[in-house]
Amino acid sequence: MSNKFASLFCHNYHNFSKQHISSVAEQYGLTKRDVLESHLWVYELYAHIQQHSGDKCVLKGGACAQLYLPLGVQRCTADIDAATSLTPKELNDVLYSIRHEYNMKKFYVSYSEYIPEMVKRNGKTIPLMTFMFNLPFIFKGGKKRRTPALKIDFLLLDTERLDKTYVTKGETMGLKLNYSPLSISPYSLICDKLLTFAVSSIGLEIYKSDGFYKNIYDLFYLISNYNDINSFKIIADHLKDSAKLEFDIKKMTPISLDKLLEDILYNLYRIAVRDLSKNFEAPSKRLIKFQETALQKDIREDLTLDTWSIMAMYLYLWTSAVKDFINNGDSSNLDAINKIINEFEYYLSLTDKAQRLYIKTLITKILAVDNRFYLEDIEEPLRIIYLHYITCQ
Repeated sequence: MSNKFASLFCHNYHNFSKQHISSVAEQYGLTKRDVLESHLWVYELYAHIQQHSGDKCVLKGGACAQLYLPLGVQRCTADIDAATSLTPKELNDVLYSIRHEYNMKKFYVSYSEYIPEMVKRNGKTIPLMTFMFNLPFIFKGGKKRRTPALKIDFLLLDTERLDKTYVTKGETMGLKLNYSPLSISPYSLICDKLLTFAVSSIGLEIYKSDGFYKNIYDLFYLISNYNDINSFKIIADHLKDSAKLEFDIKKMTPISLDKLLEDILYNLYRIAVRDLSKNFEAPSKRLIKFQETALQKDIREDLTLDTWSIMAMYLYLWTSAVKDFINNGDSSNLDAINKIINEFEYYLSLTDKAQRLYIKTLITKILAVDNRFYLEDIEEPLRIIYLHYITCQ
């Protein structure tokens, strides 16, 4: 990348060079350099948006989540998800100013509003504006030529309703941020991602399986990173406000938080056991693509259907504890996760013969409760221990 463009970048322009992107991809074992390039541009472009909007945009979603996670478990994100109190005209003015700034120095970019066909036919159901921001990417992707655009979703709302903070000293794979993104707090982020599993009301549509797995991944590591009792109580306290905001945004009649949590628990459990049916064939192509393109090698190599199930069941038990705490102020059910870890450590202390007998006994108990499960292909004993705890308690 030419030195003449250096002054246009909020970060060191070398971070967007072919050499640097290739080096970072190799360091983290990322299979797609074009995916990493988009990931880096998410944080560079958002720096311009924040600067030009006067801090009237708040970072959300996957790009926000990575900034709250250790580098070793971060994943690539492909788009920008933000909330803004700007009007549509003000938003267009911000993007126009960014484009003008680039193009004046012959670094050619463009943008356009994207309106899905369903929205064109039926109108908007939520106050959302989506833009495609075209950039001169270096890496063009594989056989299918890569789109030259980053997708930016702006949720139009009063950002004073959001619990937000500046993320200082933020760092993602290959890029130390030299600005502090205004972002929703990690507690609100966890609430937002948890609510995506409320499929019957404000959550994701049931067919968007890739979205579920991205959120399982982010939630598992976010909760693992914010696993103290104080954070747990803050998240439980935030959940009601996060749910109310979602109902308001989607103009839906609110349902009780208890029913929301029941829906979330149902869907986490459904995801955890979906491959245990005898007619289950294979994970979705979208899930496979997500694993292969967005995740670091060390994470990717250990990620099996058993691992996904364990993460979903961990979230199930954690959410169950949240539900109990909201209903009766009791956080003791958080100990369920520690009990399972202790049981797994006990299992590991057994002889090989005793281990086989131990797992066989658990399987017998599980099938006595639900004989529809096909458990022969489970290779991870920890999954059996989790499943036994959840189905037989």
